Amino acid sequence: MDSHRKAAIMLLSLDKPLAAEVMSQLPREQVERLTMEIARVEDVSRDQQNGVLEEFTTQYRDLVPI
Repeated sequence: MDSHRKAAIMLLSLDKPLAAEVMSQLPREQVERLTMEIARVEDVSRDQQNGVLEEFTTQYRDLVPI
């Protein structure tokens, strides 16, 4: 699964206001790319969604103090 699809799945997993806030922080080119990828996303299994969320958490755990 490529990074654009993972990002699309991640955004679709968020509440709409939060996803909109994330998108508002991105450069226009990335917003366009992600919007196209979101439109292509069809059925996402719970396992795929969990895998993307787990990968994100693992990659960024050390960057953001919680």
